[in-house]
Amino acid sequence: MKGGYCYLASEPHFRHPPAASTEAGSILFNELNGVTKCSQGFFSLKLPCFVSINAIRNVWGMSEQAARTMTDSNKLLKIAFPIADQNDAGFEIERLWAIHLNDDIYTIDNSPYQVYGISVGDRVFAERKNGELVFAGVAERGRHSTYRVKLPVGCDHIYFLRCWKELDQLGCTYEGASGERRLYSIDVPEPERIADVYRVLQEYEDLNVWEFEEAHHYRPDPK
Repeated sequence: MKGGYCYLASEPHFRHPPAASTEAGSILFNELNGVTKCSQGFFSLKLPCFVSINAIRNVWGMSEQAARTMTDSNKLLKIAFPIADQNDAGFEIERLWAIHLNDDIYTIDNSPYQVYGISVGDRVFAERKNGELVFAGVAERGRHSTYRVKLPVGCDHIYFLRCWKELDQLGCTYEGASGERRLYSIDVPEPERIADVYRVLQEYEDLNVWEFEEAHHYRPDPK
């Protein structure tokens, strides 16, 4: 694992966008006519009213609850995470999507590209400052961990997918951003598999396939 890096992430994006080369992915791409890349290169999805929850679930492989979240943008809010002290690239804030639970507690709903110490599923406190929600602490961990992978200059998404199978088999999901060097934020939902995930990431880094960093390693509280 080499030195850290940062990337601005501020647009809507969803885990594991479907590959257009798959039959199901092609059908959904054509039906929706709304799978696009935002200005920062994130995959985004604009859902028309006629697309069913099951169609979304079948392509993305997500839970019914998560699929319903995608169809109701009112459930999603952004929380600002100050990061000026976490990077030397000049970025001050990363805004993550979250779902409001109750009072001042929210569940993080996407993997961060810059923030350290936070993963999908974490429940966090947030307070409103200057008209927006700002991170105020962790309420409860969601048991997920986050790793970030950066590809060599000029390498595309297909390059990444050639190396993805092992991580996919370990239960990981990803969110991707384009750019001169594509960046992926990888979610590890099972703490028991972190060591295996780390091994795969390190093996590919040793082969100069990519660089990776550990953004958050979930550690259960000792009993």
